[in-house]
Amino acid sequence: MVENGTIVFAFEGRTEAVERRVRTLLPNAALLWREKENREWIREYQKSFKPVRCGRFRVRTSWHKSLSRRGEITIDPALVFGSGHHGSTRGCIEALEKFDMNGKKVLDVGTGSGILAIAAAKMGAIVDLCDTDEKALSAAVKNCEQNEVAPRKFWVGSIAGAEESYDVIVANIVSDVLIAIRDDLIRALEAGGALILSGILERFGCRVREAFSLREIFALKRDGWLTIAYGLPLKRALNTVKDANL
Repeated sequence: MVENGTIVFAFEGRTEAVERRVRTLLPNAALLWREKENREWIREYQKSFKPVRCGRFRVRTSWHKSLSRRGEITIDPALVFGSGHHGSTRGCIEALEKFDMNGKKVLDVGTGSGILAIAAAKMGAIVDLCDTDEKALSAAVKNCEQNEVAPRKFWVGSIAGAEESYDVIVANIVSDVLIAIRDDLIRALEAGGALILSGILERFGCRVREAFSLREIFALKRDGWLTIAYGLPLKRALNTVKDANL
């Protein structure tokens, strides 16, 4: 067991070393050491994440009370993208809702937390996942289990690893990557299928549109992020889509 005096001595020695180093690099820097209250930082971190509405779903963490399992997605924030708070995530879920997903084969490219695959599965789709980050894929599979949905298959890698074609492909990445994997995305799309692209800053929308030659069905703008859907007809007439924001 380390005595408090030993801890204080070690801390003071460390701060002195840091101060000497800073003074060497920045002679005119003002340094201020302040004692802070010891708080439950994990609890503080958890309090920063509030449930959020994404289309028909309420996205919450496991430490928030469930209101309706059927209409909820549970995601515990980690080092992977997709907690439901980002405009591109909301745009993708809202775009998925505009299609009849029942029984459709869906591939979530760059799945991150798996939130889009989970949403599609809760809409009745058969989902596959892929991500170039092995840790992200592992987190996505765990999140699927937590939400009581099961991906049919998943792999570490990108769309190039797809061994079949899909009715719906959703890719919430970034513009440059979407453009780089354009041919693979189109190759893996079923005839008449739907391709939903997001992670696109509005100012880069023209670049993505120029790169993709499919028929654009609609686009959604959420918090400066653009989601574009190509291909498969909507389950209701286009002129009934009130929030297309084209």
